[in-house]
Amino acid sequence: MGFGISGLVSASCVAGALAAAMVGYMLSKPGYSSEAWRWAFLAGALISFVGYFVRRYTQDTKKFLTEKKIEKFPLLHIWQNHRMAFLISMMTGALNGILSYTLFGFLNLYLIHYVGIEATSAFFYNVFGLLAFLISCPIFGFIADKTSPIFAMKMSACLISVFSWVVFLTLNNPTSPLFVCLGQLLFGVLVGSYAGPCHAFLQGLFPLRVRYSGVASSFSIGIALTGGSTAFVMLFILNKTNMFLMPAAYVCISAIVWLLTLKLLIPKQSINDVFIH
Repeated sequence: MGFGISGLVSASCVAGALAAAMVGYMLSKPGYSSEAWRWAFLAGALISFVGYFVRRYTQDTKKFLTEKKIEKFPLLHIWQNHRMAFLISMMTGALNGILSYTLFGFLNLYLIHYVGIEATSAFFYNVFGLLAFLISCPIFGFIADKTSPIFAMKMSACLISVFSWVVFLTLNNPTSPLFVCLGQLLFGVLVGSYAGPCHAFLQGLFPLRVRYSGVASSFSIGIALTGGSTAFVMLFILNKTNMFLMPAAYVCISAIVWLLTLKLLIPKQSINDVFIH
């Protein structure tokens, strides 16, 4: 799977989040019943049937179908033979969870409760961030196609560690819609720079016979650990410190930890040697 395709996969995922943000914006406007949020959940249930039929009629690749050796106990094999790849994938999922759920959920809470923007306006501004995410995913996926997996991911982590501070400085301008929109746009691009090549990056960590189990288990553990807890942790830190830049510090430190993970887990060889082509 090329990195360009990886970017398209990530972009298609955020399309659902964008639709949800637009529904949230509409339902938060005056005139809707307090029970109107149930409509969005009903629509989500209906879309699940579309996903079922897509997966039901999607064929596996020829390379997978011709693979003669598929492990009977893939998770055990992964832990015994690909532990380093498992940990890298898990940490990649953890950073992905922090970035995605900050954009999808926390920024709305931040704008409403700490910046002082009305809920309707907060949902509206968030659409700009999601649009930037949607557009930047395939762009950074194609950039990774022209460079290398590790270069694209490292570049993204470095950009995130620096420009996350700019994002929250920009967002803290409740009287300037332009600055708030710019903050959302910038953070959407930062998240897209990481999510764009992320999936193809993960596919190269494991051999074919354990690839699905390796990526699914490790990445899901990482994103589960941080995705659901990101908003809670950031709100807790904000309440304890009353420092409006603490979310930027949390995002920045997370990106640095991911970079250090690569350095510590692979001290004596090039990261490119980890990838299985």
